[in-house]
Amino acid sequence: MDKNPRGILYFALALIVIGFGSLSAVTIATFYGAITRYLSLASGKIIIAITGSAVGLLGIVVMSNRAARVRKFGQLKTISWRWVVAGVFIAALSAWLVTSWLLSIAGDDPGRKLDAIKTGLTVGAGAGGIIALLIATRRQWLQERTHIHEREIAQLTQYDATERRVTELYASAAGQLGNEKAAVRLAGLYALERLAQNHEEYRQTIVSVLCAYLRMRFPESAPAANPNSWEEEEQVRLTAQDILTRHLRYDQDEASPDFWPEISIFLNGAHLIDFRLDGAKIATASFVNATFKGECRFSGTVFAGPVTFRGAAFSGVTSFSKCRFESTASFGESRFQDVAAFRDVTFMERATFTGASFARSVTFSSSDFKKLAKFTSATFANSARFSGSVFYGITDFEDASFEAEAIFSAAEFYGVANFLECIFLAGAKFRGATFHGRTVFTRAQFGGRATYEGCTFVGIALFGGGIFEGQASFRASKFLAVAAFGGVQFMVAARYENAYFDEANFAGATFSARAGFGNATFIGKGNFRSVNFLGLIKFSGNAQAADVDFTDASSSGVRIGDCILPSGWQIAENGVHRSFVHVSSMQP
Repeated sequence: MDKNPRGILYFALALIVIGFGSLSAVTIATFYGAITRYLSLASGKIIIAITGSAVGLLGIVVMSNRAARVRKFGQLKTISWRWVVAGVFIAALSAWLVTSWLLSIAGDDPGRKLDAIKTGLTVGAGAGGIIALLIATRRQWLQERTHIHEREIAQLTQYDATERRVTELYASAAGQLGNEKAAVRLAGLYALERLAQNHEEYRQTIVSVLCAYLRMRFPESAPAANPNSWEEEEQVRLTAQDILTRHLRYDQDEASPDFWPEISIFLNGAHLIDFRLDGAKIATASFVNATFKGECRFSGTVFAGPVTFRGAAFSGVTSFSKCRFESTASFGESRFQDVAAFRDVTFMERATFTGASFARSVTFSSSDFKKLAKFTSATFANSARFSGSVFYGITDFEDASFEAEAIFSAAEFYGVANFLECIFLAGAKFRGATFHGRTVFTRAQFGGRATYEGCTFVGIALFGGGIFEGQASFRASKFLAVAAFGGVQFMVAARYENAYFDEANFAGATFSARAGFGNATFIGKGNFRSVNFLGLIKFSGNAQAADVDFTDASSSGVRIGDCILPSGWQIAENGVHRSFVHVSSMQP
């Protein structure tokens, strides 16, 4: 019995439609009786045949569409013999009805009656032929479906066999990694590599196995009791590293079949030796508390997802030059014991170096920081270069310590540049730098020469409470907003020749040596109230100071005649005390 009632219903409807096709045609002809009377019986036969054929084709279309839906969503069961008998009965009934109608139209003419009988039998035969065609079509479709089903079964069987084989190979290779013999462990690594190369869906799993092996504890030096075993294990680890790095390298000019795309690596706490992952493309990476022994190279690598090196230790030369970090990059608390290079690096998201330490020189020259660049409490024991770098977001060096020269020449800061309480023990070079936002050097300490020559400060510049133990040079710099140097201590010469001030505040500052403002321009107010000048004061040349205030300022240690003050101001000496007075206040 057919267990698909909806399929039976559609098939039955098709048979009914086909069987009554001819009857419908006759009905149409009767409805237009006036026309039929003027047409020959041959013409009527043509009309009936065409109409019946059209209705029959409609039935075929219905069955074909239904068969397609059944093929997609379910299986079609065998048709019951009852429906075959019903189809034959409907075809015979159609022939009888059509013949009866045509005989009633033919009248007493024997020739017309004979044609009516022929036409009825033709309609019946045509209906039966259409039904047979439907059954043959369905049989062909069932044969094709059976073939497709057999092919799917073969594919599933092959897939199951492949899966079992892969699982066996994986289990065998993974088991070899725990073997005591180095040769067996090496064989296991190469077996895993071959498995990942041939089966893309297992690559991430196998990479995770390699990472897990590298995360296993490994002593930094060979034990005296068994040095050979340590050396063998080192070779196994180097092989695991080589497999990992070789398949993550990406050649943009040529699609290499050896490249494994969209791979994430998890090497927290791993002990890595001469790790070279340059030119790679990685989804995400984690190296938290990892140890990099020897040279380490990530040059030109693209990190598509978040990456962290928090707490990592780099003992040798390290290079991240020309890397691209498309997500967050964290180097917080990381330690670089040798030269580190971050030249021409692009940080698309937040870059964090909080608490990082650099024992040797480090360079970030020509790098782009698209978002937050955070170097708070970082320590630079040797030279630190940021020349030509561009900081688009907030730049935070608060409480950072530069024990050697810090070079930010031609750097650009578009967001807030925060150097609050920074220590520059050997001086700093910001020559030609541009600060578009708020600049904070409040309470910063400069142990050597501080060079800000040719700088442009678009936003407010805060240097209040800072200490310049070396020469401070702001020659030809432009302060387009407030320049706040209140309470600053200049232990050596302070040079502001050719500087431009929209508004300047030096209130309470101390100039222990020369204060040079030759050819400086003060557009707004220049506040020098309570400033203590212990050296020469030079507002020579074409210095312009329309509104400068020296109220309560004092001077000592130099000859008054050697000092040059802005127009309208002079130094009055009263015993050992010297004060600044405005000429207008001296007039009676």
